[in-house]
Amino acid sequence: MFQATLALFISLSAFAQAGGSIRARFTDSAGGAVVAEVRVLELKDGAEVFHGHAEPSGTVLTSALKPGNYRLIASAPGFRRVDLRGVRVKAGKMVDLGPREMGFSGCDTPGMSCSYYGSSTEQIDWRAEIGDHRGSVRVHRQCGLDIDNEVKTVCPEPNEGPNWLIRSGFELRVVEAKGHFYLEAVNGAAISRPNSSDASCGDARFTKSRIPVDGLGTGVDFCTRSTQGSVAHVFFTEDVERGSESIALWVVTRKR
Repeated sequence: MFQATLALFISLSAFAQAGGSIRARFTDSAGGAVVAEVRVLELKDGAEVFHGHAEPSGTVLTSALKPGNYRLIASAPGFRRVDLRGVRVKAGKMVDLGPREMGFSGCDTPGMSCSYYGSSTEQIDWRAEIGDHRGSVRVHRQCGLDIDNEVKTVCPEPNEGPNWLIRSGFELRVVEAKGHFYLEAVNGAAISRPNSSDASCGDARFTKSRIPVDGLGTGVDFCTRSTQGSVAHVFFTEDVERGSESIALWVVTRKR
């Protein structure tokens, strides 16, 4: 009797300590498989516990994970990142997240190289045809981003008054209020909400309201429009954390 009870106790203890897992399938908007790179982080401290790639079918199944709350991040060139927080894993259970669509973020995506073929066999860089400008920028708190005159940042001089906003002529400003980060369109410009438009920004719904950006992750994109007709497709290239000194962006501008 004692041995049977001990065996049952050991069995139950082993089950309680057994790892769970996460399963998901990543697709494009047409339902086709996306072979995404997948990372799983502990939600509490950000420690990485899984790093791998989806199968050709777009499916990924993580290795055993201890019970707890996790964050799953899936990325692929040309697609918007999937960022799922608070995925609850229980002992001995598989969490099936089902199919997850990865929206197309287009050829503007950092690290994405696009080209097309003309009537001849010559390969043409699409960027030269559109006449855009692209580049990485880091915008510090209270500083601004100019998209009409190449891509550059503008910051106020010490003790400079509020009129510097107008004199500088930039379109986007990083604002900190009560410990939170916001993006604000200024000088007649407008901004779209993150991940709300297509890759060309053609269907973007612009607003002049401040956009909160705390917690937004790498790959999240938005659009901005200037009074001179420039439209910029902008990506975050780093996660936005509270208390950060700056925001890292990848900016692609076009004249419309």
